[in-house]
Amino acid sequence: MEEKGSDDRKRYNRMTRPCVLGSTNGPYLQRWWSPRLAWAGRLTLPSAFLVLVLAGLALAETPQGTAFSYQGTLLQGGVPVNASVDLVFDLFDAPVAGNQVAPSTPFTAANGNPVSVQGGVFTVALDFGPLAFNSPVSQERYLQVTVNGDVLSPRTKIENAPYALQSRTAELAYTVANASIGAAQIAPAGIGLIQIDATQVQARVSGVCASGEKVLSIAADGSVGCAVDAIGGAGTVTNIASGTGLTGGPITNSGTLSIANGGVGIAQINSTQVQARVTGSCAAGEYLRGINADGTVACAAVTGAPRDTRLDTTTVDINGSYTSIAIGSDGLPVLSYYDATNRDLKVAHCRDSACTDTTIPPSAIVVTGDVGRFSSIAIGANGLPIVSFLDVTTKVLDFVQCADVECASAAPVVLLSPTGPLPAGTISNGSTSIAVAADGTPIVSFVNYVQNGSGTAIGQLTVAHCSDAACTSWQFVGNPVVLDASANVGQYNSIAIGGDGAAVISYFDSTNGHLKVAHCADVYCSGTSVPPITLDSTASAGTFTSIKAGSDGLPIVSYYASAHLKVAHCGDAVCTAALATLTTVDNAPAVGRYSSLAIGTDAMPVISYYDATKTLLKVAHCTTVTCSSAVTTTVDSTPTAGQFSSLTIGADGLPVMSYMVGNPGTLKVLKCNNRSCL
Repeated sequence: MEEKGSDDRKRYNRMTRPCVLGSTNGPYLQRWWSPRLAWAGRLTLPSAFLVLVLAGLALAETPQGTAFSYQGTLLQGGVPVNASVDLVFDLFDAPVAGNQVAPSTPFTAANGNPVSVQGGVFTVALDFGPLAFNSPVSQERYLQVTVNGDVLSPRTKIENAPYALQSRTAELAYTVANASIGAAQIAPAGIGLIQIDATQVQARVSGVCASGEKVLSIAADGSVGCAVDAIGGAGTVTNIASGTGLTGGPITNSGTLSIANGGVGIAQINSTQVQARVTGSCAAGEYLRGINADGTVACAAVTGAPRDTRLDTTTVDINGSYTSIAIGSDGLPVLSYYDATNRDLKVAHCRDSACTDTTIPPSAIVVTGDVGRFSSIAIGANGLPIVSFLDVTTKVLDFVQCADVECASAAPVVLLSPTGPLPAGTISNGSTSIAVAADGTPIVSFVNYVQNGSGTAIGQLTVAHCSDAACTSWQFVGNPVVLDASANVGQYNSIAIGGDGAAVISYFDSTNGHLKVAHCADVYCSGTSVPPITLDSTASAGTFTSIKAGSDGLPIVSYYASAHLKVAHCGDAVCTAALATLTTVDNAPAVGRYSSLAIGTDAMPVISYYDATKTLLKVAHCTTVTCSSAVTTTVDSTPTAGQFSSLTIGADGLPVMSYMVGNPGTLKVLKCNNRSCL
């Protein structure tokens, strides 16, 4: 043993006699024990390589950082090495495999710092950072050494030096429980200015304001900012006015303000806490289900209770198919339809809400050629009826705007787009639908036919967006726009403006027999926001579609699927299939053709449709916003009543619908006397 002075002995007490591991005839390792680190285990060196002799670690008397000195002896074949060598040091938490707990410390020629070994001896400074040993002593550390690219094995476990055991008490810092340090654990007056973070803890407030001043602010160091206190001065009120809903002002010296009679209205109340005036009412045979925040009411039919079942029905024209109905700007129904006898497009304007009297005779606004099939009517932003329809003679989609509210005459017909070669015998698939876009101009969906290589007519879902109310030009270059040409698609299309302001279209995929929906990317429908979505992939689903934005702002579609009436309620604006709810509303055989959907004043969907088995007109009144359940009723049992049905909600809140009886048939209008048409 070699001993040093007493101070050194306390700190080092190290052995200078080497410990030899391995055969003396081959590569072997000599190690000295360090006061901070002790190396244990056998290192297996490459047969053609080196012996590494590890020496002690020197500790400075001054405060240290995280680096420490590492000294060793490198032998090759028992001969001390004299060369520049690449050494890489890695620290792990296990003798094999495990996790590397700090970045590698390389001393290599590539890094410009290879280790110079003289007489077999070398010294390097290792620094694995502040966190490498900042852990409980129960978490072991192992040093791995790589010499000129060869990893020495096994790794060497790092042990505690005797005086380093004193640091075990620091392990308590890892197990201090929340709220375990209180007044009893802190020495009296042990926390002062130097212990606190002044950005988070306030120093003792020591400043004082002079008499007549007030504290305006407190600085981080405890000093205060002061200003003259005007309270108690000679100021006087010169004028206080009474605002909207108040009385008692103006006050120039003293007085009292109070709420004026009638001063609290809708704008002043919090409707989540105070009920607005109840203004709604339920029809005969209905009960009050609830009162909405705005004072409107929710009603439902009383099962088995006496109620008014009378329905107003009116014959409008002895010829009338392909009907479409809307409520005009004067609050009265207006209808477009096809006169099959004369092959003209006609418009009838009702003179009362039940259409018991119409403009006599209904106006034949377009008479050239075979025109008027698939008519669709809406009311433009200027209050005038607008109609899209098919000209079978020229095979084009046309648009016309009425010259007045009653549509006694019309503006010249505008060509929207060629519809291409109509499939032989399938004129019934040339549907169109019209709406008013969010910018106040007409937008029309239709199916445009093109011929494929074999000469077969293939449908494409197409949209035309007008630049003005009369549709004298397109909104942008390239209009109309093909939204879906993936197969023979676009038949039975219906267009509506969604709650997000963009148009959304339901239609039939004839190739696959599926219901699809396309959501426009913008108000002009320059394309789709997402690729068209298949909403119902069951067999033969998606003919006779009708789409509206529900009371929740989301699209809802009625359609004919596998001989039943179904409804699809979208879970988002684009009708993502996974979010949609599909419901069979009427599962009687062969029901659901010519479906037409509107949203009632009770926020519930109402649907008119044709029962082909019993040849009569039916109405379904949904009892939920999603139409997960509904009450169905027959509203016209006249044989063959209900084809080409079109339903809307009148100005009085009651459903009104147009439809055909017979084939070729008579055009009739029916108005329900309650919201449910029961």
